[in-house]
Amino acid sequence: MNPLFDYLLKSSLWLIAFYAVYRFLLSKETFANFNRFFLLFGLLASVVMPFMVIYRTVHISAPIEDNLPIVTSLPAIQVQQPVSWREILQNATTALYVAGILFLLTKTAISLIPLLKEIGTRSRNSRLIYSRTHQTPFSFGKYIFIPESTSDDELGLILTHEYTHTQQLHYLDLWLAKFICILQFFNPVAWLYAKAVQENCEYIADRQTLQRTNLKEQYFQLLIKYSLNHQLSPVSLHFSFPLIFKRIKIMKQKQSSKLASLKSLVVVPLACGIMVGFAQTKIIEDKPLLNQHSDATLLASVEKATPTNKQPEVQAQQDANQQLIAQNSTKAKQKPQTANEQANSENEIVVVGYGAAPSTQQEKKESFDEPFIVVEDMPKFADGDVRTFLAKNIRYPAEAQKNRDQGRVICQFIVERDGSISSVQVVRSVNPLLDAEACRVIYSMPKWIPGKQRGQIVRVKYTLPISFALK
Repeated sequence: MNPLFDYLLKSSLWLIAFYAVYRFLLSKETFANFNRFFLLFGLLASVVMPFMVIYRTVHISAPIEDNLPIVTSLPAIQVQQPVSWREILQNATTALYVAGILFLLTKTAISLIPLLKEIGTRSRNSRLIYSRTHQTPFSFGKYIFIPESTSDDELGLILTHEYTHTQQLHYLDLWLAKFICILQFFNPVAWLYAKAVQENCEYIADRQTLQRTNLKEQYFQLLIKYSLNHQLSPVSLHFSFPLIFKRIKIMKQKQSSKLASLKSLVVVPLACGIMVGFAQTKIIEDKPLLNQHSDATLLASVEKATPTNKQPEVQAQQDANQQLIAQNSTKAKQKPQTANEQANSENEIVVVGYGAAPSTQQEKKESFDEPFIVVEDMPKFADGDVRTFLAKNIRYPAEAQKNRDQGRVICQFIVERDGSISSVQVVRSVNPLLDAEACRVIYSMPKWIPGKQRGQIVRVKYTLPISFALK
């Protein structure tokens, strides 16, 4: 998914979760201050939490690379994919989204011009502006706009209400909600959320006003009067905000119990569901420890496993092996080995063990069915060069190309006695799309020439790296 769309989807879900809890559990309660911080936390969570990702850890066993057959890494496979309709649709959607944001920003800026002009014509030391152009009182930032026709009896109640907005910085709540509306203009819940934020701020100012005055009936009548002729600005807190009867009902309602605020915890399982739903897989390779033995340790282990009452032929063969190991150790100390010589010497080490042959046919069968890692005659691709086959048949996934996913996928499979391929698995992952494509093309390969050990056809575990690269 496009990173922008992925972020917007997560952000929308966070906003929907908080709004659902507020709308169905908290909106009818009277603890408006608690609701304010709950709504603010929801706005911040919708911006920040989409960046937070949890991971599901998957452990895989990495191969012991010292025992793997040497396979030349394939060249970068370049596949020219035609432009898909999905990509065209994503580009068009992105363009429409950017155009929508620019339109809303422009519209908001235009609505602010008259306010900023009127503020500029007044004294900067005064936060109270008597306006001729606005018929209803409202606050914008730290400034309070009062119609010039307002009487002295009304002025006291209005200022008490509007000073609550400016002192408690309610305009910051409103501006943040407006920013989320522009960011998620396609999401209707974002607009409902902004309305809920503004509505809750009015509840706080109403309750503060009633606590500071005894003129409750006059205050109710004043709200109804200005609600009949309101001109709303999207970034202002209006004294005559709609839903007047709901505001009056809340003001007359008894104070809610503090325990009712615990209903807000319902948002916790919703948040956990969002985090788990978008969890990503993290693959960790568990590399087994290599059992590296020196020639002296190997010789000691052979001596320990050998009975004391050896036959003369066995004793002579062991003495010859000891002399051979001692000679190799002396040569290794005298002359440093190159990288190729070290690789060859590792492949040519033969460990001689002494013990009884398998006593039952079942043990022989199990030993015979176990796949080999290295054999005398390694399996060979029967249809030419395996790299040529892969270059012709691998298709670089379009989604992986678009996301710039590339790297080296290491696959391991078994070449059966009849040359067929089985048990394909990824031992080093890069990306699920690239892993799946590597497994698909390996399963589609024709039969190989099976491997041989001591003249017998055996099952061999083969490791093949496939490199995906982009220019």
